[in-house]
Amino acid sequence: VEEGGEEGGSSTRALVEALRAFSTPQWWLIGKSDSEDGDAPAPRRRAKPEEFQKACADRHAEMRKVYESAMAQDSEQRWLRKVSSEGTAGDKVASLTMLIQVCPVFATGYIKALLSMASRTARSDSMMALDALKELFVGTLLPDRKLKTLQQMDPISPKGLKKATFTEICVVSFFEDYLKTAFAAFVQVLGEAGHNTVTFIKTKAIRTAQELLSAKPEQEKALLGLLVNKFGDSSPKVSSNVSYCLKELLKEHPGMKVPVVKEVEAFLARPNITQRSQYFAVLLLSELVLSRNDGAVASQLVKLFVARLEAALRKPALTKKAATKLRKDRHRTGEKQKWISLSEEDNRLVRTLINGIRRMMP
Repeated sequence: VEEGGEEGGSSTRALVEALRAFSTPQWWLIGKSDSEDGDAPAPRRRAKPEEFQKACADRHAEMRKVYESAMAQDSEQRWLRKVSSEGTAGDKVASLTMLIQVCPVFATGYIKALLSMASRTARSDSMMALDALKELFVGTLLPDRKLKTLQQMDPISPKGLKKATFTEICVVSFFEDYLKTAFAAFVQVLGEAGHNTVTFIKTKAIRTAQELLSAKPEQEKALLGLLVNKFGDSSPKVSSNVSYCLKELLKEHPGMKVPVVKEVEAFLARPNITQRSQYFAVLLLSELVLSRNDGAVASQLVKLFVARLEAALRKPALTKKAATKLRKDRHRTGEKQKWISLSEEDNRLVRTLINGIRRMMP
């Protein structure tokens, strides 16, 4: 019995010792090198995907349990955990943020708690949680590359690897899969906030989307779509904010002109968009700053502007009643043709399109 107890204690100490490998906030570097002499690691063997995925879930659950048990011995950690569930809204957000920063790979429950707070946009604490998550994703959680799901990763076999190295790979892989899902959920929360009736919350959502786009490549298409979609918002303040955010994005990342133009072009192709929404979208495109290397983008924009100009100048289709009235008016006045003048909004759009064509022409 004593021998078993010693073995159990030794095993627990080994697990606690293994936790040190996970203490870095740069979780994506964990388990990258399994060689002691600094040489390049040997090629890793492949396992069945379902076996690798199960191993990842099992190892993460095991190590998280050990981590929570170890942290329960620390008075400061116990206090943070208590505040995260019993404190005021501001204290909850602050303590959850600190718990996530200490060891991201075992903070899945705390990330979920912040997401839950951020999703309740009817409550005042949702904006605090939204800000905290944005700062965490940009400053701590997201690497400078797109995340992968477990299905997208190479299924690695434990054969030929040290047990500690395989555990590190499994824990990190499980966390990356979780983080990808969590960030997608955060983008969805931003999308819902963008449809809020309060202008401040909508503006907050699009500014956050722009900051995430500028900082990290994860969920690029979804965030860009969220931004461009708000050209159709009923509030002119929100629509103009979208233009500002996209201009700021292109200042930091000029290489994103092509995806931005494609997204705006897709927005303009939607049926039943308002004249004001169309104007703000076209105005953004007409003011793009292009370089000599952007010839393809300029050509694409000229075609788009010409097509929109033709549509704007095309006579509107008249109803049967309106056509009958027009014929009677012509007969009474003796006019051969009655011109239908453009509205002020149409004139503004036409001027913007013409200016855009002039700017894009070499």
